[in-house]
Amino acid sequence: MKKLFPLIVGIDGYQSVRPLYGCINDAQRIKTYIESPFIQSKISPTPMRFLTEEKATKAGIVAAFEAIAKEIGAEDIFFFYFSGHGVREKTTIPLFTQAEADGAIETLVCFDSKVAGGAGYKDNTFLADKELRYLLAQIAAKKARIFTVFDNCHSGDNTRAIVNELNFQDTKSETIEARIVDLSAVPERAWEGFIFADKIAKSKLDGSVPLIEIIPLAPHIHISACRDVEKAYEGPQDDGKRGGYFTKAFTQIMQSTQGNISLYHLQTRLSNLLRRTDNKSQNPQIDVYSGNPMDIHRTFLFSDIGNVGEAFGYLDQTSAGTFHISLGALNGIKKDTKISISAQKDSSKTWAATVSKVTPGYAVVAIIGHFVYDKTDTYKVTAKVENFAKVNVLLDTDLDNGVAKKSLETHPYYQRYFQFVHVEDEADYVLRACRENGVDFYKMTLHCDHRPLVQPVADFSPLKLQFIIDDLKQISEWRFLKDFKHDEKVAETILDGIKVRLYQMDLSEPNNPDSQRVERKLDIDKMTTTVHTTEVGAKGELFSWIRFEIENTTGSEVYISFIMLSSLFGITTNVLKLEAGVDADRILLRPKEIAKTRSVKAQPGFFRFTIDDHIIKDNWVGQNLNFKLIASTNPFMTSNLSKEDILPPYTSKERIASKGVTFSDEEEDVAADFWFSKDIELFFRNPNYK
Repeated sequence: MKKLFPLIVGIDGYQSVRPLYGCINDAQRIKTYIESPFIQSKISPTPMRFLTEEKATKAGIVAAFEAIAKEIGAEDIFFFYFSGHGVREKTTIPLFTQAEADGAIETLVCFDSKVAGGAGYKDNTFLADKELRYLLAQIAAKKARIFTVFDNCHSGDNTRAIVNELNFQDTKSETIEARIVDLSAVPERAWEGFIFADKIAKSKLDGSVPLIEIIPLAPHIHISACRDVEKAYEGPQDDGKRGGYFTKAFTQIMQSTQGNISLYHLQTRLSNLLRRTDNKSQNPQIDVYSGNPMDIHRTFLFSDIGNVGEAFGYLDQTSAGTFHISLGALNGIKKDTKISISAQKDSSKTWAATVSKVTPGYAVVAIIGHFVYDKTDTYKVTAKVENFAKVNVLLDTDLDNGVAKKSLETHPYYQRYFQFVHVEDEADYVLRACRENGVDFYKMTLHCDHRPLVQPVADFSPLKLQFIIDDLKQISEWRFLKDFKHDEKVAETILDGIKVRLYQMDLSEPNNPDSQRVERKLDIDKMTTTVHTTEVGAKGELFSWIRFEIENTTGSEVYISFIMLSSLFGITTNVLKLEAGVDADRILLRPKEIAKTRSVKAQPGFFRFTIDDHIIKDNWVGQNLNFKLIASTNPFMTSNLSKEDILPPYTSKERIASKGVTFSDEEEDVAADFWFSKDIELFFRNPNYK
């Protein structure tokens, strides 16, 4: 039987910063949840580390992590919960600043943390996010499963802000309030202040190698009380004790379902409960750092994942009595898809069902035979889906003595994400085995072309071919999204009701970099819009400033996702923001409201698109950038589709494993009205093309 190793931290009274009033109550609620019979019946008991007040020093928390790392075994479960203050800390370490937009790292404030510090301050008592990453990596090395939960402001970044000591007032409010007061980042600690200072040379963090190669990112599930730009609220609870609304909602849901709820549905119900908190905006977030987007359908702590080629979700009954499943068109579900349903309490109970209606994020199903919904049970749904576009690959690999053919055709992804063709004109891509100057490598090209599309892979070995297989899988999923559309016809009045406008900021005198920039609207009614690249950067790079506006004139509230698909097969979902809002994977656009693409400080309102170096070097005519607009009156999730670009040709960076997938909040299902998708393709012409 698996062992569960809980480490629960709650701090109200601090030595040097203002107190909080609900964090120990939060920790106690989590402790009660862990001690519930439905949890204890599934695990072998281990001592619970429950650290509050003076026990929750930095040394005490670190010691608990290190002790668990020694005791835990493969497939055991580690659960870390923190409720308390957080603070930002300045840093000049190159590899840390690369990962932080504001040049500061996030830290947890321990019982003995002091705001004083700075250069030469070796005994740093803040627990930095990079130190947490280091500690979690030690536990992950034992092949354990890891879950972390944080109830604090900005908890998407594992922080809760502390008060500015100059403005400190010790007040205990009986009303709902945020556990945050703004504070600028504290001074940077000395290198010796990090717990790994004697294990990692500071010189290794100069940015020459990725952080993941120095401090591995542990595969884990992270649940936070809100997005990193939001506040987490606390107030009096119905048991008469003060506490965080997130923790109260989390433990209430887990107790009522006895843990039989997927992360996907947990997210939905948390969002629904927290929306009712005195109209305060607090959106819980689930981050899945495992490389498998389907892990969002695990149950918390205990469930396993599905097989390749299989999608699974969960069944819910709406107030109208219809049955919805947590899989939709974006998961590859289509009308008339056959699914199977099984009960969590008694897996021998199974039902068949057929999809009768599909939206991007969920589907309505008709269950065959007698079925009575038990709201205390959980119903798992399994379906064979095609959330990919199979890629046709020609092998031009005579030099490798059959290594590529054998490795690819025996892989589980073969015939799912890619298949072989034997005529070059029928190929989407060609895998070529090459030898230059005594060096063996594989490269991916278009048919009838020898210029590499992505970074070549050195050596003719099955191990290195895994990178090629991963590339083909990502290309397949990229093509599925690029080709994604609604099969049923949508009224033109609805299609025309979502207005998309494209603007370019251009030099008034193309050959004069000192001339003023002027904004002009581009025509996007054509199949492909050509954007002329006129600006040259300090390093000779060619770029353009562009922006989109999306306006809702339908008269209905519409969920919008605007997805960018790069020519290196990357997928970016958080492209949009509302006028006064934040970057989001999906936004609710009300009638007459306008959403815009996110921008940069250098050119407010616009984002910069730079033509990749290999486009210039290999004399391509230009570079494509595709956008997919998805609009629906029902909520849906796109953040699990996000993927980083495949590395381009000629880069010196080494290939590494995926850093993880983030999941934003889902809201409850509502009646379907309409949904559709729209394609926009931009072509950035290479002015150096010959």
